[in-house]
Amino acid sequence: MNYYAYIFSDTFGEFEQGEVELIENLQKNRENDISQFLDSDTLELEIGWALETENFALAAERLEYAKQYFPNSEEFQFLEILLEKRENVENAIEMCSAYYQKTNDNDVLLLKSTLLFVAKQFEEADKLFYTFINKEFAEEDDRARFLFNMALFLATEDFTEEDGDVNVRTAFRIDFYIRKYIDEALTLNFKIDDIKYFVNGFFEYAYEDIAKEIVNKVIDKDACNITLWRALAKICSANGDYADAAEAYKNLIALHDEDNYLYSKSAACFQAIGRHKEAIDNYTLQIEKHPELCADKSFFITIMLAIGVSFVELEKYEEAIEVFTDALKKEEKPNFAALVYLGRTYYLLDDNESALFFLQKALEMKPDYNNGENIELYYTIGQICMEKGLSGKKPNEQFLDAAIIAYQKAFLILSMARRFDVLTLDSYDVEASRILARLGFACLSIGDDQGALINYQMAYRLCETTPKLNLEIAYVYFRLQMVEDFELHYSMIPEDEQEGIMYEIMKKMIDATTVENVYEEQMPDLPF
Repeated sequence: MNYYAYIFSDTFGEFEQGEVELIENLQKNRENDISQFLDSDTLELEIGWALETENFALAAERLEYAKQYFPNSEEFQFLEILLEKRENVENAIEMCSAYYQKTNDNDVLLLKSTLLFVAKQFEEADKLFYTFINKEFAEEDDRARFLFNMALFLATEDFTEEDGDVNVRTAFRIDFYIRKYIDEALTLNFKIDDIKYFVNGFFEYAYEDIAKEIVNKVIDKDACNITLWRALAKICSANGDYADAAEAYKNLIALHDEDNYLYSKSAACFQAIGRHKEAIDNYTLQIEKHPELCADKSFFITIMLAIGVSFVELEKYEEAIEVFTDALKKEEKPNFAALVYLGRTYYLLDDNESALFFLQKALEMKPDYNNGENIELYYTIGQICMEKGLSGKKPNEQFLDAAIIAYQKAFLILSMARRFDVLTLDSYDVEASRILARLGFACLSIGDDQGALINYQMAYRLCETTPKLNLEIAYVYFRLQMVEDFELHYSMIPEDEQEGIMYEIMKKMIDATTVENVYEEQMPDLPF
C-alpha cells in the first residue's frame, strides 16, 4: 500500500477493480455472518479501505483481528498509528516513537513529523522531517518531491482551533514552512512530470501565488510544455492576473494547443484589463480560425456581444450598435442582452428615445426585475429619466421619481445577486456604490437632502473611489451645515472633479464666509 500517499493526503490512491470486488465480497460475507480467515495481504487491504472511507470502527475491529493472528507485522503497527491519529494525535506520536525504537523504519519518521506539525510542534516536526529525507533520499528529484509533498500537506491540513478559526501565529508559522519547503524544492532538479499534482493542489487550496511560482519555474526549464502553459493560464485567470493569462494563451496558440477556444479566452483576458482593441482582434480571430464553433449560435452571439462591449469601451458607439444589431438578427427570438446593450449604447450617443425603445423591449422579454440580468437595464433607465427630469427649465418630478424607482430596482436586483452568490463581495461593493451614488443624486435633485445623505453615506462606505462621490457628498454636508464632514470630503475631491456648478457654489460660499455662518436662506440651490 502507498503509505506515503496516505500520510500526506489521507488516501492510499486508487484501488484496482479486483481489490474493490474483493472488499465488496468481504462486506457481503460479514453481512451474511460467514466466518472466514483473512491472510495478511487481504486484511491489510480491507483496513486500508476502511481508513480511506472513514469507517474507523471497521478499521479498529480488523486491527484487533490482525494483532491476534499477525502480532509481529510492521504493516499493521503502521496502520494502527494511522488510525490513532484520528482519535489522539499525542498518543499517535508516542506510538511512532516506540515503533521506531523497535524497527528503525524511516517511514515512521515521516509519519511522526506530520503528526508533530498537526500538534503544532513546528520546530521538532521540521527537524524530524529533514532527518527523514536526509536518510532516505540522495537524488534531488526525490528530495524535491517530498519537500513539495510536505508543503502541500501543510497547505491542506486543518489547523482550526475549537472556535473554528486558525490562530494568527499558527497561520504565520504554517505559511513560513510552506514557503521554506517550496523555495528549497525549486532550487533542486525535480521531475517536470511530477509537478502537475502539486500545482493543482496548491491552486485548489487557494495558494495561487505558490502554484504560479512553481509553474513559472518549471516553464523556464521546458518552455514548450503545453500542460504547463495551460496550468499557468488557468491559475492566472482565476487569480485575476489577466495580463499574464493572456500571455499564457498567446503561447498556447503558438504551440498549437488543441483547445479551439483559445482566441476567445485570450480575448476575454484582454477585455478584463482594458486592452479592447486586442480583445476585438482575438474575438475576430476566433470566428475566422474556428468557424465550426460558430455553428453554435449561443457561442457566436456571446462573441459578438463581447466585441460590441469592447467597441463601447473604445467609444466607437456606431460600430457597437452595428455588432449588437447583427447579434439580434441571428436568432428568431430577440436576444435579451443585445437589447440591453443597444439601449445603453444609444444612451451613450444621447439618443434617449432609441435607448428607451430597446430597453422597453428587453423589459417585455423579462419583466421580472428580480432577474439579475436587469441591473444595467434599470440603471440605464434611471440615467435617462434623470436627464429627462433635469432637461427643462424646471425639474420634472415625474421623471425624477421614475429615476429613483429605477435606481432602487437596480440596487434590489444587485442585492439579490449578491445574496445568491452571483457576485463576489468586491464586485458587489463597487456596483452597489455606483448605484447608490446615483440614487443619492436623484434624491438631491428633488430636495430630499436627508435621503441623499443616507444613500451617499452607504455608497461611500462600500467604495470610496466611486466617481464624483466626494464632490456630491460634500455638497450634501454643505447644505446640511455638517461642518466637519463637509470639510473632510471637500478636501478629498480629486482635481479633475474641481469644476462645475456644484463645486463652484461650495467654493464661492467658502471664500465668502465660514460654513458655520451660512444659513439656509443663503444657501443657493443647484439649478434643477
